[in-house]
Amino acid sequence: MRTFSRIGERVKVLRTEDDVAVERHGEITRICSDGRAWIKLDKPHMAANSDGKVRAYPQDCEIAEEGARGRRRAAREAARPQTVVPAMFGRDHQTTLLYIETCCVDGGGRVNREHMRCDVERHPLRAHAAHPPGACPSTRLADGSLLSQHDDWDCVDDMIACGWLVDTGGATEPRFMLTDAGWLAAHRLRRERALRAQPLALDAEPQPLEVRA
Repeated sequence: MRTFSRIGERVKVLRTEDDVAVERHGEITRICSDGRAWIKLDKPHMAANSDGKVRAYPQDCEIAEEGARGRRRAAREAARPQTVVPAMFGRDHQTTLLYIETCCVDGGGRVNREHMRCDVERHPLRAHAAHPPGACPSTRLADGSLLSQHDDWDCVDDMIACGWLVDTGGATEPRFMLTDAGWLAAHRLRRERALRAQPLALDAEPQPLEVRA
């Protein structure tokens, strides 16, 4: 490969940036400014970190040539919007943000997986024993539309991408912390709900709270 094209792209990792042979398929989760990428491997490997990820250069990877299951996964990823920006965040993104804020305040950022919608096929390490079988409910966006193949962990990824959250845990022990922008968004959302006001766009500039004498 010459370059990595997008987050979510399926590749076969031949070797890591440290020249360790891998020969595993995986999914790109982050593309670095120098062209390297973090890739979540489908299967465990000694070269992977605690999240099951390795970092590699594009020339040390190949475009994934997989069977029917891999092609179905690639098709689902291609059907999803590549970017869900804050202006698109609806009730599911908002609820996830406020839940993680509570976890940060009361539990050091540790997230209880049983409180998160999870697509078991897409996020098997984030699933829990009580998770119901079948497809995960679609994510509700701000305009009322539904985004399929998108669960609460995808909502988390969207908020990491826009700079509201930082992932400080692992695949089986999820933990997050809010950035300054994340705290601001959570505060504005809680204030909106407390005042029973009209919904505000979370990416809008904060307005001063009017205090009446």
